[in-house]
Amino acid sequence: MGNYATVSDVRSFKVAGATIPLGAYNDDDIEETLALVESEIELICNDIFYRCEKSLVADGNGCRNLFFQPLCPYRILDICEVSILSPNGDVFRELVEGVDYTSSPFYLSYVNGVWPHGISNIGIHAFWGWATTPPEIKRACLLYCVEKLMPGSSKCTPDNVAQIDWPDFKVLFKRPVGAENGFTGFDGIDKLLGMRMNAIDIFQVCPSEGRTFDTGSIRLL
Repeated sequence: MGNYATVSDVRSFKVAGATIPLGAYNDDDIEETLALVESEIELICNDIFYRCEKSLVADGNGCRNLFFQPLCPYRILDICEVSILSPNGDVFRELVEGVDYTSSPFYLSYVNGVWPHGISNIGIHAFWGWATTPPEIKRACLLYCVEKLMPGSSKCTPDNVAQIDWPDFKVLFKRPVGAENGFTGFDGIDKLLGMRMNAIDIFQVCPSEGRTFDTGSIRLL
């Protein structure tokens, strides 16, 4: 089952008041397409739109705030455990209080002091992403899924092609599409995704400390 939509959602999805005839596709085909679409959406939006449990390891930066950038652009939803790690990776001390993530979902504040300097010395086990999938992401997922299964069925106009006409000739411009290029190539779908684009790695400024996010690094485990 997909994170943003189910096979049943795809089969019952309506475009211009009518469902898409997908009788030629079995559930496995649709499930595979959903997985591909969701992966592309996450790459384009630089985000995950479901509740996901992950562990991270950070380099202590000697500052009050520890940012999740550059390797983790996701929002933190809930902390399970934050620990100071020894050089061999064992838990040296578990921080049971004094850690705050309510100021921003993109960094942790240590209210009792500063994060100790070190390499891979901060362990964070938490839930990340979104508690519920935004409706525009679900709709974009369904539109993109039916478009991949049956081209043209989404009724979304391709936005990667432009043509200029002169009296004696025409010039056709076409740009590449796909997750690696930052858009799907369909105007209706890209507008929906643009509403939830995560640009935290572009505007890397912390108002509380007046510095950029390059004060430490974090790696996914």
